[in-house]
Amino acid sequence: MIFGGFDSNDNAISNCDLINIDSFVITNIYKENEERPSSRGFHNILPLGPLLVLYGGKSGNSENLNDLWKFISLTRKWVKITEMNEFYLFRSGYIFTKLIGTERPVIYGGENRNREIITDLILFNFPICSSETKIFNNNPCLPCAEGYLYTNQQKCQQCSIGTYLDYNEKYIDSKCLLCPKGTYNDNKGSFGLHNCKICKVKTFNDDVGKSVCDQCGKDELCTPSIVKLI
Repeated sequence: MIFGGFDSNDNAISNCDLINIDSFVITNIYKENEERPSSRGFHNILPLGPLLVLYGGKSGNSENLNDLWKFISLTRKWVKITEMNEFYLFRSGYIFTKLIGTERPVIYGGENRNREIITDLILFNFPICSSETKIFNNNPCLPCAEGYLYTNQQKCQQCSIGTYLDYNEKYIDSKCLLCPKGTYNDNKGSFGLHNCKICKVKTFNDDVGKSVCDQCGKDELCTPSIVKLI
């Protein structure tokens, strides 16, 4: 995605283009009167699961902006998460990242309008969503981190060893999937089938969901199963 910036006359713009990196086809996603972030540059966009979260930037008159938006990739629409002036300080030169091990955005520091150093830390504590429906409507929900599923106790829980979490199972009716035969996974919280490692030479596995592979017998001739991992 390419969003915003300044044109050749230094006017802030709010164009939003999606680029297919395989075909290099560029598509402008906006429709007339559709809600979207205002024209700006020097903003920050953070990928969080199926969302892109945008914060701040500078308008055409170089005013620091202070709003937060999410872009929903499946519907190709922007949704405002905060109203202007909701945070007590406008800032520039800040750090916009996510808390380690979570999908929660964090803003740290920067400078205020008077170019004074700011040392505060803002954690966006969005509720974790329990279903795909809640994620892709106007609720400012974010999914559990990769390798975690959402439980009935409304908590994010790591997938156990011998399993992994697939992208399509991450947001609705979440469940950890068993590693296939011929593979093993000795780590918790794995995201993606590629974390199921093929059994090594002189080991084998004829079952699913294993954390280790079995050793071949002393006088046995065995080879690891061949599994295509996508």
